[in-house]
Amino acid sequence: MKGDRNMLLKSAMVYGLIMGLFWAFKYVFFVLSVSYSFFSFVYWGLTFFVPFLLAVLILHSRVYLPNRISFSQDWSLGVLIYVFAALFVSLEHYIFYRYLAPPNFIADSLSSAIALINNSGVSQEMKETVEAMATPTPIQMTIQGIFNNILYGIVVSFPVAFITNRINVKNKK
Repeated sequence: MKGDRNMLLKSAMVYGLIMGLFWAFKYVFFVLSVSYSFFSFVYWGLTFFVPFLLAVLILHSRVYLPNRISFSQDWSLGVLIYVFAALFVSLEHYIFYRYLAPPNFIADSLSSAIALINNSGVSQEMKETVEAMATPTPIQMTIQGIFNNILYGIVVSFPVAFITNRINVKNKK
C-alpha cells in the first residue's frame, strides 16, 4: 500500500508539471488579453479544456499504477496534480504581476470589482468592507492564485474522479 502512495505522489508530480506547463501556456493568453481582448477568448477556451486534460492525466497514470485505484485515490491524484501545477505556474503569475502588468493593474481590477459590488445590490456593510481593503501586492496575488487553484482542484477533481473511476485501463505492470 505504501508503494501505491509513493507511485501516486510521483505520478501527481509528473502530471502536475505537465498541467503546470499547460497552465503557463494558457496564462500567456491572459497576459496578452490585457492589451488585446481577443486573447481572453482563447484563454477561457483553454480554461474549459483543463478538466478534460485532468481526466486524461488521471487515466494515463492508471497505466503505471500496480492496482486498481479507488475513487478517493483518483480524487486525491487530481487534487495533487492541481497543487503541483499551481506551484509551478505561480512563478509566472508573480513575474506577470510584478514586472509585466500595467502599473495600476491590480488597483484597477480591485476598483472594477468594487464598482461591480456597488451595482449588485449587496448590503452597505459589505460595500464598506470591500472598499476598505488594501490593494494586494504581487506576492499576495500570487499566493491567492495558488490557493484558488488548489480550491478549484478540490472541486473539479470530484466529478473528474467520478467519471475516470468508472473507466477501466489496462496496466503495463
